[in-house]
Amino acid sequence: MMLCLFLLLVISSLCFGKVDKNSKLKENHSIKSLNSNNYEENVMSNNDISVVAFVDPHCKVCKKMFHELKRVSSQLDGVGVLVGVVDGTVENDLVKLHGVEDFPTIKILPRGEKTYTIARNVMKYNGPLEASHIVNAIFEMIEKNIPQLTGIAVFEELCTGGSQVCVVLGVPHILEASAEKRNKHLAIMAAASKVVRGMNFNFMWFEGSSQLELEDNLDMTFGFPAVSALSMDKGVYSICRSSYTENNIKKFLTSLTMGGLQSFKIDRTPEIAFVEPWDGEDAIPYEEDPLDDDWSNEDL
Repeated sequence: MMLCLFLLLVISSLCFGKVDKNSKLKENHSIKSLNSNNYEENVMSNNDISVVAFVDPHCKVCKKMFHELKRVSSQLDGVGVLVGVVDGTVENDLVKLHGVEDFPTIKILPRGEKTYTIARNVMKYNGPLEASHIVNAIFEMIEKNIPQLTGIAVFEELCTGGSQVCVVLGVPHILEASAEKRNKHLAIMAAASKVVRGMNFNFMWFEGSSQLELEDNLDMTFGFPAVSALSMDKGVYSICRSSYTENNIKKFLTSLTMGGLQSFKIDRTPEIAFVEPWDGEDAIPYEEDPLDDDWSNEDL
């Protein structure tokens, strides 16, 4: 009798374990059904990265891909990625908007503000349809497109409301460095950020002297480029004192994950100024207006 009871408990445990596992997987992934009525709210007005799959419901490849998208959503839970599906046989306006020609087609829209003039950095995914490859492409976009701190909404999205670590890069003013140089600074951070891929890290950048209170609160007053990391959840920040190289930033980020850096208190959210987004171009130097030749010294 004891043996029967023991076997019953083992079988029950195995069965409930399986049910719990399936239930957890169901909760961890969420694929949004997108259409013309909800696309504005869920994609265009959403600051998160959006993975939009255009499908034909009767396509066998599309059905198989849908199961992979479930895994994608599960693996990216908490990273700030919306995974959605559009029925391309019905939503002609969305198909036309994205220039979709066949099914399935996956478009990845970057984090930040989006417009209906589809930006050049919207990526058509052309890789294998397995979840691991799609996730890798999404992380590459996250790392490549580090958002600019243009206002309080960006700061609150990336630095508040959770246990994430917010890594802030200050770059020289565009009048002090070329667009090429700035892009190199951003590329260094993008490459270094891979060392904490999949962890609760968010990255953003700002132009030196554009966020004076933030610079002061994070001790970023010794010149640019400069890097600080803060946790608003814990009310602390750490500053990178090393020179700005990929290896040094990797060491800094790795040390953050191990708690091996000195931290300082940050008591409140710093005042964040609104700035115009960088247009990706070099600055146009200021030119003084020449004096009118007809003016005399007496007129002056």
